[in-house]
Amino acid sequence: MKTLVTSSGLMALFTSAALAGGIDRSGQWITPIFEPGDTVTFSVGSVDPEVTGSLGTNDATTRYNPMSFSVKKAITEQVDVAVIVDQPFGANIKYTSGPFAATPIGPFAGGYADVSSKALTFVGRYKFDNNFSLHAGARAQSLSGTIASTPGILIGSSDYAWGALVGAAYERPDIALRVALTYNTSIKNTLDGSQNFAIPVTASHETPESLNLEFQSGIAKNTLLFGSVRHVKWAGSSLDSTPVAGGASTNWVNFRDDSTSLTLGVGRKINDKLSLALTLGYEAAGTRPGNTPLSPTNGYKSIGLGGSYNISDSVKLTGGLQYVKPGSQTVGPVTFDNSEAIGFGLKISYSF
Repeated sequence: MKTLVTSSGLMALFTSAALAGGIDRSGQWITPIFEPGDTVTFSVGSVDPEVTGSLGTNDATTRYNPMSFSVKKAITEQVDVAVIVDQPFGANIKYTSGPFAATPIGPFAGGYADVSSKALTFVGRYKFDNNFSLHAGARAQSLSGTIASTPGILIGSSDYAWGALVGAAYERPDIALRVALTYNTSIKNTLDGSQNFAIPVTASHETPESLNLEFQSGIAKNTLLFGSVRHVKWAGSSLDSTPVAGGASTNWVNFRDDSTSLTLGVGRKINDKLSLALTLGYEAAGTRPGNTPLSPTNGYKSIGLGGSYNISDSVKLTGGLQYVKPGSQTVGPVTFDNSEAIGFGLKISYSF
């Protein structure tokens, strides 16, 4: 099953396309640490959501283009290390019409968000002789962006803040079996910026702790079943700012529910160079109605097609296309329904 599409080949492509709970994007997966040998990977994608609502609210979201990079090195037969660069959280919202398009101040719409993050993950893995392994590491994360909503406009950016991860895995290479569980701690970023272009503020946001389960297993000759479960404790997570000179704090975003995202797929080896895969994704809807126009969807269903091609013994190209159907949401007077998103991604891997 050497060339068979696995969850590590598709996870980075498909999780970014799903409109997951909160502002979740990359899924914080550490699958590069499980790649055999020494490997460098680079992936890029594009996600184009169309989220429309009642009362003349046209498309409220904008395209975004996630990227990631990783280097994995086998130090010994038992010790592996990896560095992963990704964009784990983000939001791209822009109302051009409808009740949320009013301009409270300056050039930004009344419902607007351009939020991005960067993360550097350092992870090490130790393999025992009984097919078990332990992995652990540290993650540095920064946040920056602009939000416009009822309180006005917030612009801010942060330095890197640190968190940790720890987990374990069980593998049976003879049947392509792997089950890996990883716990990610929360990370609290402090942002410096301004409110309404004039008031210096300090803002804080704590991206929540999460639990990732990844699994795969051969189920027939040249056929692999794979999937994942990701649970994120979004409930109570918020973005608040306080004037540097003192005064009352302002709440900009508040998340009500935890989220659990599921992925299940089947991969099939076509020949020594090519393999294909089909994936299904699901996230249950949370509390309705929503409390912010910056979160106009609620849960999702998705279907994806992927493939992997061995260009040479050391170079592999993986691609995927995903269609996502977000759940409907009600925010104030507006009901968001009949929304959809299309995402695609490419990943190139070089083994050395």
